[in-house]
Amino acid sequence: MALPIIGALIGWILLEPWSEGYGYFRDLMLFYFLALGIILAVLCEQGIYYRKPKLFLPYLKNYRVYLFPFFGALLIKVLFTGLGNEMICSPDESIDRTIFVLDCSGSMKGKPLKELKTATKEYLKRLECAESNDEIAVVDFNSNASVASDPTDDYKILSKAVDKLQAWGGTNMVEGLELAYRLSYQFDNPVTNFILVSDGIPNDEQKVLGLVQRNASIPINTIGVG
Repeated sequence: MALPIIGALIGWILLEPWSEGYGYFRDLMLFYFLALGIILAVLCEQGIYYRKPKLFLPYLKNYRVYLFPFFGALLIKVLFTGLGNEMICSPDESIDRTIFVLDCSGSMKGKPLKELKTATKEYLKRLECAESNDEIAVVDFNSNASVASDPTDDYKILSKAVDKLQAWGGTNMVEGLELAYRLSYQFDNPVTNFILVSDGIPNDEQKVLGLVQRNASIPINTIGVG
């Protein structure tokens, strides 16, 4: 009986379809509930096997059963990940100008959009850690395209803009890129590159290729999600 319960708890932690972040407190609680679940499963199995609930009921009233797993979870967290999610990054003195072109079409619902947000915000965190002065703008597209954030080096503003993105509609990548090219003129200096994040094929692949070829001076880095 204990083994299926333990397996279910481990599977629940590995899958975690309900969470977007990987915060320190959340990780600590997951370790704690896994340890507590294993302890309670073993105790209950003993009572059921011997058909004597009195063997395990007193343990359920003992605070140590609930306290010790917490210290064990804290120890595991500190040993394997340290006290926090600190980044090690060197100062970035160069200034790049980048436009994120983000696919928010209907097919991006769920996991793909979660991956898009996680990857984009991780990129911004690393820039912030490096005390970078890179200027970033964000364009999102579905059936239409819009500017989620004008050019800025305030990465908190950019992160909030990415958090608000929602998935719906078609994959009008042409309009997204056209808007990004127009937006590039708002930068004080030439744009260094585009970062295009998408999960699939655009509505009109040939138009996208033609548009990119006509604007070959701006490199496009592509990231696949989903």
